[in-house]
Amino acid sequence: MGEQGAWRRCRITGVAAAIAVTFAAAGPADAGISIYGRGLADEPVPYLGDEELPPPTPPILLFGNPFLSTGPIDSGFELPTGAVWQPSLWVFGTYRTALQSFDPANGPRVAEWANTLDLYANLQLSATERVLLGMTPFRRGTSFSGYRFDGPGPDDGEGFESFNGSVQTLFFEGDFGEIFPGLDRNDSDLLDYGFTVGRQALSFQQGLLMEDTAIDAVGIVRNSLTAPGIANIRLSGLFAWGEISRADAVEDNDAKLFGFSGDADIGSHFVSFDSFYVESDDDTGDGFYFGAGTVQRKGLWDSAFRLMGSIALDDDTPAVRSGVLGFMSFSTTPKTSDDILYINAFVARNEFTQVARDPVVGGPLGRAGILFSTQRLGQYGAPLSPRAKNVAGFTVGRQWFLVPTNREQLIVEFGGRVSWDDEPQGAGVAARYQIQIHNQAFLQFDLFGTYVDDVEDGFGVGARSELQIKF
Repeated sequence: MGEQGAWRRCRITGVAAAIAVTFAAAGPADAGISIYGRGLADEPVPYLGDEELPPPTPPILLFGNPFLSTGPIDSGFELPTGAVWQPSLWVFGTYRTALQSFDPANGPRVAEWANTLDLYANLQLSATERVLLGMTPFRRGTSFSGYRFDGPGPDDGEGFESFNGSVQTLFFEGDFGEIFPGLDRNDSDLLDYGFTVGRQALSFQQGLLMEDTAIDAVGIVRNSLTAPGIANIRLSGLFAWGEISRADAVEDNDAKLFGFSGDADIGSHFVSFDSFYVESDDDTGDGFYFGAGTVQRKGLWDSAFRLMGSIALDDDTPAVRSGVLGFMSFSTTPKTSDDILYINAFVARNEFTQVARDPVVGGPLGRAGILFSTQRLGQYGAPLSPRAKNVAGFTVGRQWFLVPTNREQLIVEFGGRVSWDDEPQGAGVAARYQIQIHNQAFLQFDLFGTYVDDVEDGFGVGARSELQIKF
């Protein structure tokens, strides 16, 4: 799901990525799972003319220049600064509805019909400037509109739930050099600083270090720096002051977040480093966090290695604890197929906690595979605990792209976790089947079975069906 703009290039991603009307990535592996196969044709394919290309799928409302189309564009207007803006408004979103039953080995059973709607209005001013507004009217915290048949909550665990959500996203982003082109007409004074300000989604180290969908923040990025042996260097700074949900997924109204991030293309490696400091009151505590990662390809294998740490500068609290997490991911495409085989592994010492996380994320190990990730819709949680406390674990899976159209895919995954503490440990198997039923819609079916050690009834099961529509 691609996005456009300055600060997104340093991984502060406004949720506008949902504008892509193709399928979302199917799985959580660092290097691997995707919705479509990527095999190369044996013979060259002739270029298609404009009349032969399929028409683009526009958003539900469009004002201004055509969306992903050909032909002349509006001349726009010139600002006093010299910048030329050509405004266009795109309204788009994603609707998800699911019937699901989640019966973990160490928690209450939940059966529900859950719904969520992510609705966005994108005012595109130029190629580098825009305003994005996003709302979630069917969600409030971890509660989603729908009907609960069984599970914890009011009305003896049964009843309708309906919510009017708040503004989830509202930010402006741009590039200083593009807004004030007259200050550097030769483009030689290094004025191309990207910036963003407002409520936006933040994700670092593939969500392992931080993953929150709504934080009030301002960020600045300097892109396209070079050095001997380094093709591109990106440096960025961040300050956040509101809507910060700490590692316990509780909003900390007193928290202030300061961050620095950098990444570079060094040879065949993409290397990144992130550091954050969170200042708050004595109840939740101050914390320092760091993350480093490298992504590369060697032969037929893609790989990623990441190391994260959290340090409670005061006493440990539910919001921040001291610990480290190591994560590695491998994936390859077996010969004679477009399928993906992936292996993920992790180990945590003490308890690593994220800088910030959305309440529906579950925990830092969600990237390990579908066995450790929540569905982020309703109360259907992770089959195996995603907490990173004195634990080691792995997942092994394969994603099949079913011929002849590649509009169907199947993922089967096995994994487990062991702990040298009082944390839950166990193993499980999960499967996911997806089929495209329309250019903008697909069906998804999930099934899992787990066994958790040291629990009276250690077997857990879950099943769900979901329809997702992008418009």
